[in-house]
Amino acid sequence: MRRSMAFVTVVALLIQMALVLPSFAGGPPSVAKGPIRVVRDLEADATGVARPLSVAYIPDSGLLVTGSPSAGGPDAALVTLRDEIVTPVSTDLATDPVNLAADPLSGRVLAFDSTTGELVEVAVASGTDRVAGTGRRSRLAGGPRPAVAGIAIATGTGDLYLLDGTARSVVRFDRTTADDPLTAFAGSVSTISLAIPAERLRGLAVDPESGHLFVIDATGGTLYELDQAGRLVAERDLAAVGVHRPGGMTFGPSGDRTDDPAAQTLYVADAGKAGPNGATGAVRELNLRPTVQLAVSTTVTATLVQTIYTGLQPPGGPWDPIQTGEPTSPDPSGLAYRPPHDGQTEGRIIDVDGEVEEMSNYWAGANVFESTRGGDLTRWWDTSSRSGSGTKITNEPTGAAWDQGRNRLYIDSDDDRKVYVLDPARGGDPTEIDRADLERSFSISFSGDPEGLAYGNNELYVCDGSSEEIYVLAPGINGFFDGLPANGGDDVRVRNFDTASLGQADPEGCEYSTASGTLFIVSSNSHDLLEVTPQGALVQNVALPLPSGAKPGGLTVAPGSVDPGQTNIYIADRAVDNNDNGNENDGKIYEIQLSGSPPTPTPTPTATASSTSGATPTPTPSPTPTAVATPTPTPTPTPTDGAIQRLAVSTVVNTTAINQVTVGTPAGTAAGDVLVACLALNGGSVVGAPAGWSLLAAATTQSNPKVYGYLRVAGAGEPAAYTWTLGSSITNGAGIARYAGVSTAAPLDGAVSVATGASATSATVPGVTTSVAGSMLVGCMGINSSATSVTITSPPGMSQAWDIGGKRHELADQLLPSAGATGSRTWTFSAARAWAGWMVALRD
Repeated sequence: MRRSMAFVTVVALLIQMALVLPSFAGGPPSVAKGPIRVVRDLEADATGVARPLSVAYIPDSGLLVTGSPSAGGPDAALVTLRDEIVTPVSTDLATDPVNLAADPLSGRVLAFDSTTGELVEVAVASGTDRVAGTGRRSRLAGGPRPAVAGIAIATGTGDLYLLDGTARSVVRFDRTTADDPLTAFAGSVSTISLAIPAERLRGLAVDPESGHLFVIDATGGTLYELDQAGRLVAERDLAAVGVHRPGGMTFGPSGDRTDDPAAQTLYVADAGKAGPNGATGAVRELNLRPTVQLAVSTTVTATLVQTIYTGLQPPGGPWDPIQTGEPTSPDPSGLAYRPPHDGQTEGRIIDVDGEVEEMSNYWAGANVFESTRGGDLTRWWDTSSRSGSGTKITNEPTGAAWDQGRNRLYIDSDDDRKVYVLDPARGGDPTEIDRADLERSFSISFSGDPEGLAYGNNELYVCDGSSEEIYVLAPGINGFFDGLPANGGDDVRVRNFDTASLGQADPEGCEYSTASGTLFIVSSNSHDLLEVTPQGALVQNVALPLPSGAKPGGLTVAPGSVDPGQTNIYIADRAVDNNDNGNENDGKIYEIQLSGSPPTPTPTPTATASSTSGATPTPTPSPTPTAVATPTPTPTPTPTDGAIQRLAVSTVVNTTAINQVTVGTPAGTAAGDVLVACLALNGGSVVGAPAGWSLLAAATTQSNPKVYGYLRVAGAGEPAAYTWTLGSSITNGAGIARYAGVSTAAPLDGAVSVATGASATSATVPGVTTSVAGSMLVGCMGINSSATSVTITSPPGMSQAWDIGGKRHELADQLLPSAGATGSRTWTFSAARAWAGWMVALRD
């Protein structure tokens, strides 16, 4: 498994910092322990660089990773930060790789030759194409500096810093011009003495937010943070986050897809250490910001019922591979519970292990294990390619969820970022699951690090470790999970919510509880169990009775092993990771019983990005939508009894940029009504829809406007409003139309038609073909304008439901007396504008 997306350490609490003295007589000063956790690892199998020695961030290009190449591979690679696209490159770097940095002002890659005292413009090439640099050299003031063990160039000022690794000092060269970096550092030169006890330093980075200097104790593995005067601010333990042989480092934009693009994290090259599975070198992305610490519940207690040993253990336990020769699960990643079936008296705990396939010393042909609730291993099978037969599913299963209603097992993978759907009825044995039961797979590429997986209330929950996020999917009109429309499916990403603001910085596992209607979440860096509503509102935080070295992974809820009438929580423990110890085999599953009453849910805080070494994030409210009266629509022609009718609409106009769209429920909405929504955005995108809404259309090929359509069959007790989440703050307009008389079993009659176009005074959307008489044709057209002075005229025969600003669009409809091809529809505008629209027919 790419530990990149799943390895986070315990966050250190900040303590009061003592005065730093220039002399260390009598021992080092007391100093704050800074927070630190791993966001992800960029490992050798992804970059091709087996032993990374240095890393530099090149604006608009990504990370330049240099080091020892894999067999036959390049000595360097360029890696984009958010989607991890890797381009092998070569360099003419002839100096210590740790003395490498990218110039943020010119985009050039620079190295310092300590033997000659020269600054070198490093040539970077991809095949025959030169990416950057010419190999030119320029001598810096001061001449040779043989002890230099790190360089950095500050974002903003562009000043150059050289670390003297033995003199515990940094030399700063003030920049005089933003142009050619080889001639830019002719300004004043100053020396900063570093008030730290380390004898040998290596690696240097400058925080672009605080201006603080970061250096590494090459022998002790401590990361020091100092201000520009050289005073010690905080220290952090790199060994605790798995950094074994640190080299160069750099600050760069966070790889967390849900972070503000301006948020900075620290990237450290780690040459790794040798082990039975080879070198474990990687570039580790570190988050240095503090996480929220929630108080634990005082009304609910957790009790350990039993420990199931899935790895090697003393003889006599329920899962006893030493005595029986059964396969082991050293790193249980995800858990699911399948209730009793086909005559069984008890259900099964399903454990997927995403690491055992890499461990030759323990591999026994299985990475999925089924056991009783008491821990007796009953079946095992393999999803990987290692067994050499059958259908490969994934080498690295990370999460699992059981869908009892559909009789399906869902397994996700952080390797290819997919969900695999298994149907027991497909294989040779219709009662059991194995690799032959694969029905389909679909991409969840919106998640950078899919770990845990949960199913409940007809929604699929994806726990993203590195993004510290829970993503929620709902099936589309076809009724099953098959991915988002961009990936060929019709699922809807209804919402996502942050977990770091709730104290869980690396959500490894999540599980929906049908009994409580809530979601349980665990993280590898916490021994707390977080309970939230499906919308992410805090219910409670429960302290878990786990041993100190436990690393919680997946979890599931199931009847108790002792008292089946009690619903308990089963939590996987990966303990020591195989990247840190290739001989580890210490997997466990803990059965936990909760007792007491949880409190009333509280709203979830929304945190803003903070400085890497600053204070805890503070909540910021979202802008309030601008209230706009709903215009009086043109009435729909009076239908015959039982025909489809548009009965009401509700609209909203947001003339101030906002990252969400909230539309009130149309008046009189009742169970069985069909609601159609249209959202028009000033660029950007919709990243989350309300629960129960299915995506109809996404007319998004124009940069502006972006026009979306959604559909929902109303139930009893609809909410007062619905909220869509946007990828960024933008102006927008939206509305919902309420229709009666639409088939609730199959609301659509035919396919959806979508069209977009460049600036013009008219726009045509191709027609659809209906199969029954009495369908209602509904179309939405948006234009690149916010002013209602640019008018939109509906196609002939169609009646306007609304015509609003924010982002100019209108919705119109037409009752169709007969079935067949509708023909295209054309909207006209009073001025030429880029446009986007869609059209669909509702079935009677």
